[in-house]
Amino acid sequence: MPQVEKEKAKLKTLKPQDRKWKATEEKEKKTKKLETGDELLNKIQEVELPDMEEDGNVPVYDDCDEIRKKINFFFLVEKIVTKAAFLRALGDVNSNSLRSFMNLKRGAGSGAANVVYRTAYIFFEKKRILEGGKKTKKRLDNEKTQGRQGFPLRHDNGMRRVIVGIRT
Repeated sequence: MPQVEKEKAKLKTLKPQDRKWKATEEKEKKTKKLETGDELLNKIQEVELPDMEEDGNVPVYDDCDEIRKKINFFFLVEKIVTKAAFLRALGDVNSNSLRSFMNLKRGAGSGAANVVYRTAYIFFEKKRILEGGKKTKKRLDNEKTQGRQGFPLRHDNGMRRVIVGIRT
């Protein structure tokens, strides 16, 4: 909050002419950000995944927690695109789906049935390929342990059912 207050104090000291100039400069910066973000999204959409099946499915090798970290990093650190543009890039995913996926209890399989998990994995995999990034050690370990199918795309909250009965 102190940063915001400093900005407001600076604006108050500016002449009306300079305030308009500052506002115009910020709008231009925002527009440029959106243009570069849209360009990035278009480039990511064009990338073909080598292991994608004919029906559009792809084995997922990052767990839900890893995808949540990537989504948070994409919005909080990179700040290249808006949340709405990101959801459109995922295939018109509903914002409620994103919110519920991000708010789920932490765990490797917590949220695996959510559409955001699979589509965000595909998005970030394409982004990695586009940028020429290497697979992480964790990712390579997951490929070994999960096999060709990848992580199961069903929710696993870690709870198990135990039936207790009395023997007679």
